[in-house]
Amino acid sequence: MALPAAGEDAETPLWWETPYGRERRRTEERAMAKHFPRFHLEEAFGPTRELSWIGRIKSSLSGKRYAVSVTYPAAFPNYAPEVTIEAHRFPDGVPHLIEGKKPCLYAPAQGWRHGYDPGRTTAATMVFWTSLWIHAYETWRETGVWPGSGV
Repeated sequence: MALPAAGEDAETPLWWETPYGRERRRTEERAMAKHFPRFHLEEAFGPTRELSWIGRIKSSLSGKRYAVSVTYPAAFPNYAPEVTIEAHRFPDGVPHLIEGKKPCLYAPAQGWRHGYDPGRTTAATMVFWTSLWIHAYETWRETGVWPGSGV
């Protein structure tokens, strides 16, 4: 027997349906409206009922636009939103890329000072980090060297 997904069970509200979650969602919406107003929030219905920010990031190097989604996990904010670069085919061997389209944005094993902080990191932070990742990716394509520390 399968366990119900978050929110399917009347006793298990979705994260954004809790008192803290409602306030956190407003914080997330304000941060995105201020920094990435062209992204929009979509709620997927069905077994997972996920919330995702959908939008495009324009590269400062090539001018190319990358379709990006930032999806909150059921256990948000205890777990970071997942970023996916949609509809882009990356070549084999791209550093700091997980499962072919998920940019590695920080080093979780090194603690919150090196990445996601459940109390402070917003979807807007994740989109900003993704724009930095895209810049690094395009630099790597041109030079063969990934800029930065490359943890």
